[in-house]
Amino acid sequence: MNQEEFAKQIATTQTDIFPLDRMLPLVSVYKIFRERYEKEPQKSTFLDNSKYKRLREGYFGLFVAVALNQWENREHFLSFPGTPENDINILSAKDLSTPRPVFNKMICDVKEFTNHEKTFSDFIDHKISPKLNTYSIIIGSHRDIIDFEPLYDMVNNKKTLPTYIVSAPNPLDSDFNIGMVTMLLAGITPKQLRVDLKESLRIDGGPIKVFQDKLRDKLV
Repeated sequence: MNQEEFAKQIATTQTDIFPLDRMLPLVSVYKIFRERYEKEPQKSTFLDNSKYKRLREGYFGLFVAVALNQWENREHFLSFPGTPENDINILSAKDLSTPRPVFNKMICDVKEFTNHEKTFSDFIDHKISPKLNTYSIIIGSHRDIIDFEPLYDMVNNKKTLPTYIVSAPNPLDSDFNIGMVTMLLAGITPKQLRVDLKESLRIDGGPIKVFQDKLRDKLV
């Protein structure tokens, strides 16, 4: 891409809190989230205000991508589709040895388990079960999940795509940087990892980086 094309890409990039249809390093997503979070005087607004829905999708996606960095021992990125089919994509390089590497793309949708839901079982039946074979699901939990075994049994029996739960490590932990990621995948014992975004994604004083090259991706 020459300088003129590069400038045109930047000028035409659409945003919905995050740049749309662009590959973003995790630290860039984290920077954008922190800037919005720190400017909002009423932090509880982030939990149920619809204007922050995209921000919450990026927030929950960050935890999963950081966990995948460790579980797969390779770097992951996020992208936010400009179309409504799904919420986020998690990307990882298939082969970095070529001039234009191909990236694996995991299509994800974020479902929030809020205080408005009656029980986790009802939430699974109405919000999760119908979508299990459509894309990978990230459950962002705003409350305690006592037992995820029924969901794992469903994932395992149906041989579905991976499902991830992002929740607070314990009820007393209110640090927004910290979350527990649980991965449910058919045929594999559930994995759990405590993620600290502040420790994993060190923010520097530089600009927010956005990859402008057209992405070559394939489904995993």
